[in-house]
Amino acid sequence: MEKWERELKRHANAALPDSVDRRVRLTLKQLKGDRSGTNKLRYMPVAAAASVVLAFGASSLSPALAEAMKSIPVIGSVFEFAGDVGMRRGSQLHLATELGQQVRIAGHEVTFTESLFDGSNINLGFTVSTDEPDIFSFIHDMDYTIDGQKLTDYGGGASAKQLHDGTYAGTYAITTSGELPDSFMLEIRSRQEDRTIAMLPVERRGDYSSFAIAQTRTWNNLEMRYDAISLFPTTTEIAFRLRHIKDNSTTASPFWRFRVSDDQGRVLQPLSGNSGGNLNDGSRNPYFFEPFETLPKQVKIQPYFIGAAGETKANGTWRGSPIVLSQGKAGAITVVDEKWENDKLTLIYEVSGEHLWEQVGNIWLEDGKGKDYFKDGQPIRVDGSSDTYKATFSNVRGIDPIYIVTQQFGDPFYLKDLEVAVDIKQPN
Repeated sequence: MEKWERELKRHANAALPDSVDRRVRLTLKQLKGDRSGTNKLRYMPVAAAASVVLAFGASSLSPALAEAMKSIPVIGSVFEFAGDVGMRRGSQLHLATELGQQVRIAGHEVTFTESLFDGSNINLGFTVSTDEPDIFSFIHDMDYTIDGQKLTDYGGGASAKQLHDGTYAGTYAITTSGELPDSFMLEIRSRQEDRTIAMLPVERRGDYSSFAIAQTRTWNNLEMRYDAISLFPTTTEIAFRLRHIKDNSTTASPFWRFRVSDDQGRVLQPLSGNSGGNLNDGSRNPYFFEPFETLPKQVKIQPYFIGAAGETKANGTWRGSPIVLSQGKAGAITVVDEKWENDKLTLIYEVSGEHLWEQVGNIWLEDGKGKDYFKDGQPIRVDGSSDTYKATFSNVRGIDPIYIVTQQFGDPFYLKDLEVAVDIKQPN
């Protein structure tokens, strides 16, 4: 056990090579598209983290290794280590099922560590060992069956954090618009080799509530029918359908964002969503957001478009006074405190404006030569606050001067004709 503690300290702050970081970002952009001609649903991964954290090999998952992993706070669950806010919450609620199946896929040594299914997405935790720069390439070789029935309408999104010696820990979320049983066997098959790679038991854990919306709105020759809002332990799902009103065009649906807020003004972080499809096939479009921690009385859904319009940069030297960075017409970020721990800098900042989750995530650092330094993961909301967040940057102690940079945004365009407010029935 002392060995793991030493490795954690030794590698916690090691830098991820720029070439790997760029490749991870490129791969995740490519994952937004269809996986094959049969996969209608296109999935939009919101964020991916890539940073070196801990050294251990993924070539085996022995009982001794599994026990050692449990003893290390951040590695007790891959979902808590590399997952989004919903996966972390699901793991903390003990909804995950341990797997520990090691397989070889497209030249990668992959160990599926956990599954997590609460009725929304099928989430898989994994570790992967590979010498290739594209750590997610094995995902392109995977097809799925549910209790022997081929899954044809699905999409996927992945994120990962790098471990030592070319090993990564990551998560992969499978989204389908079809109904799934409460428990099933997920068969993963290789497309190239036409063989079964793994058989993973998946069990729904956790309660959820679904509330019918049953409201229809129209805008610009589009009809949007809101089906339901479902509150899961790991996600909040908004389901809707689109179609053309005047003709039978098969043009793909426009991509927009949704601002989802409750009656207390809390704006939910978007996690993933469907980015297109045939407007006349009646397909159900799911968009996923972070879960509500308490049951809201009302939820407001506001579709909108927004574009980028430049950058704002300010000296990041902390002198005890707030540092205000304009984000254009969207609002502003105000850094209210900075905390150093070894070579890690954590910025605590407030966000004002109407486009919270575009604003919150668009913050990074820059040195005097214009080199960018990106945050370790998604910003974390400060407990008890609705507009204050913190973001941590590693390996930045030696930067002098250091600048804080954010994105400016142009005029937002709310599709007011498509907005709805949903009353949530409260328990007796």
